[in-house]
Amino acid sequence: MMGAPRRIHLHLPDHGLLTGDMAPLADRRSAASAPDSASICCSQSKSFFAGYGRTDSKRGSTSLPKFPAIAHVALTVSDLDRSRKWYQRLFGSDPVLDQDTGPFHQVVWSVSGALVAINGFPDLHSSEPFDERRPGLDHLAFACSSRSELEAWERRLNELDIPNGGVVDASYGSVLSFRDPDNIALELFASLG
Repeated sequence: MMGAPRRIHLHLPDHGLLTGDMAPLADRRSAASAPDSASICCSQSKSFFAGYGRTDSKRGSTSLPKFPAIAHVALTVSDLDRSRKWYQRLFGSDPVLDQDTGPFHQVVWSVSGALVAINGFPDLHSSEPFDERRPGLDHLAFACSSRSELEAWERRLNELDIPNGGVVDASYGSVLSFRDPDNIALELFASLG
């Protein structure tokens, strides 16, 4: 039996997370009671999905809507201070959250409506550099609107002295690949069309 729902409150200085598929969460708040920073409450219970699904009258069950957008990604790093500085330069902004959770320290940025976190564990199981050929993450890609935007990012990465593979064209789009200090594969991607 599930106990009382656990609630997570996330306060961001901007309202970037309240865009796209997450907008219905904002509708549950009274505009008059909204604080200066966004406040999102997610409950780990069936009530979290109330109002999001459709009832199938033939089966009497509730179906969920289309699969939701990615809300966040968390990357484990070997040197939190080094990675904090590197990602802060890359994103060009301060983190929205920097907290010691006890088991690990987490630093989070709001990036185009999603959250990107780096986690530093005091008891890392391995300090080997990232390798996409092991099970788990292959790479993390950030969306660009066009090839010309990729070219602008290539110039920016060069200004930051971040080694990169240059813009590469493929049948499905164009990509600009680079790696973080732990060798985690990152890319900027623009699809065709």
